[in-house]
Order: sequence, then structure tokens, then C-alpha cells
Amino acid sequence: MAKKIVAVPDDLLGTIEHLVMRAVMEVGGKSAYGMAVCDAVKSVYPPISFGSVYTSLERLTWKGYLEGKLGEPEAKRGGRARKYYQVTGLGKKVLDATSNALTSRMVVGKPALTS
Repeated sequence: MAKKIVAVPDDLLGTIEHLVMRAVMEVGGKSAYGMAVCDAVKSVYPPISFGSVYTSLERLTWKGYLEGKLGEPEAKRGGRARKYYQVTGLGKKVLDATSNALTSRMVVGKPALTS
């Protein structure tokens, strides 16, 4: 039986991007703001810094994988609004492709991070 070749997007997610995207999906809905995403990532990977998560959120938004929207200003935050994140359709496709690429390489016995 011929081996099926699956097309993979040119841009797969890096490790931190993958964790951040999964965290945004897990936290989900209206509560996926920066600090909640950071806490979700830290629960899986404690050494990650606050700055790394926020940089990834901005980069993923710039790439079109996440959409960011400002919420209402909050008095307890000195009138500042939270920025809420949501995974876009393109982001879901890239997240799925990355997960599939990592999983398929592991299943056939190849290390996930080599070509």
C-alpha cells in the first residue's frame, strides 16, 4: 500500500506558539485575555516568562492566527481595558497542521524535531 503524503503548511507553529494557541483555545471565549493565557501556559510549562507569552500573542495576532479585541475599561485596572484573544479559522488550521505533523512523526518513530 502506498504511503499517503499529507501537505503541511509552510508555517508551522513553534513550541511556545503552539502552547499559547492551545492555551487560548482552552481558556476560550471572553476570558482569553493575556494574563489568563499566561497562567494556562505556566500550568504546563512553568519556566516561561510573562514577556514570552505576550510576545507570542502579538506575533500570532500579526500572522492572522489570533484576533485581539479590547474589552471595556475597568476601574480596578485604572481605566485600562483587557485585550481578549480568539483563534481565527486560519489559526485553527495551522494549529491542527502543527499537531498532526508532530504526532505523525512520533507515530512512525521519527523524532518530532528533525526533518
